[in-house]
Amino acid sequence: LLDAFRMHYYRFESIVSNAMSNSADTAVLQRIGQNLTEYSSLVNQHSVIFEPAEFEQLRSNLSLMLLDVRIRCTHLLEQSHHGRPNVIAVQRSGRPGRPQILFDREFLAWAYNRRSISGLARFLNVGRTTLRNALVTHGIMQPQQQSNERFEIVTSINFGFAEGLIRWKIIIHGFIDGYSRLITGLRASNNNYGDTVLHVFLHA
Repeated sequence: LLDAFRMHYYRFESIVSNAMSNSADTAVLQRIGQNLTEYSSLVNQHSVIFEPAEFEQLRSNLSLMLLDVRIRCTHLLEQSHHGRPNVIAVQRSGRPGRPQILFDREFLAWAYNRRSISGLARFLNVGRTTLRNALVTHGIMQPQQQSNERFEIVTSINFGFAEGLIRWKIIIHGFIDGYSRLITGLRASNNNYGDTVLHVFLHA
């Protein structure tokens, strides 16, 4: 039995080392974490078969491996929640002042007829005035023209519900009609990258 525990420990060492270097799948890391937790529990239940020094070293190493797996998993989840669609670019002139924000005209023309100025500005992470000026510059909206405020965008139907599904790599993205409150788009994805949200946005 002691040899079996040692053999499994060496396997875990190899698996965790490989996961730290190569794995980008949070589901795999979570499974490794669960297996480590179960193995640690078995080690504690059979502590009498180990020499005291070996038992303490084993417990310490397992705790460190489990911590590494959790940190790696958390880091990957945080990375998956960053980014925005490539429909804007920042152009720096090298002169004092704010950099110029360049917008994709085709996207703006399409989105303007389907989303409000405020909703689209939140989606692109820019100010409403900046967005409105871009719409005027591209000839999509006339100066002083009242914008279409009918639609608004939400990135999660219910934050608590979406948060509970993160462990299974399920992120909920939804879009609603701000006037009628009709759900116009709803999709479950395995990440929260900007390009993924944009794809749902364009097909809502």
